[in-house]
Amino acid sequence: MSNNKMDARIKQVVAEIIDAISNARVMILVFSASSNDSPQVRREVERAVHKQVSILPFRIEDVLPAGSLEYFLSTQHWLDAFPPPREPHYARLTAHIAALLKGTVSLNAPPPDQPMVGSSSVPVSGRNSLLSLNVTEIESLQRRLAYYVGPVAKFLVKRAAAKAVDREDLNKMLAAEVEGAPARKQFLEACRSDRK
Repeated sequence: MSNNKMDARIKQVVAEIIDAISNARVMILVFSASSNDSPQVRREVERAVHKQVSILPFRIEDVLPAGSLEYFLSTQHWLDAFPPPREPHYARLTAHIAALLKGTVSLNAPPPDQPMVGSSSVPVSGRNSLLSLNVTEIESLQRRLAYYVGPVAKFLVKRAAAKAVDREDLNKMLAAEVEGAPARKQFLEACRSDRK
């Protein structure tokens, strides 16, 4: 194929991608370490954001977005397709897309039966021996925070738990990661009600 034909084909493919993004109601981003490193994926996500197309990240690997993808995707709700087998995850994705297209659910709410973002197999202790969280408490905090900040919640809970002196301190540190005073208040109230 000559250079002119190759250039024309590349321009055609780029135009088709832009046209598809412009006409989409929802963009499903199959997210992995490879897509995290892909300049093409970053450009497509940026175009979708620019065109105000909703993005539903579908993680097939336990990786967090980096660089500009972190900026664009940090507030999105995610569907995770791990651990294997993937078939049940595909079925959940299909059902969620159908509900999104019907308008019966919103991308602003977490998908039903969403597995928690990350998990820990050991208790986390802070600087103070009074702060000791079991796996269930850690997972609950991760789930609650992930509703507001996306999959980065796993990292944020781990980091805050290592610094917090008690549970209230931990809740306040995590609430600081939530955007908007009403949402922060809602997060804190939910965390406190978990302790009753």
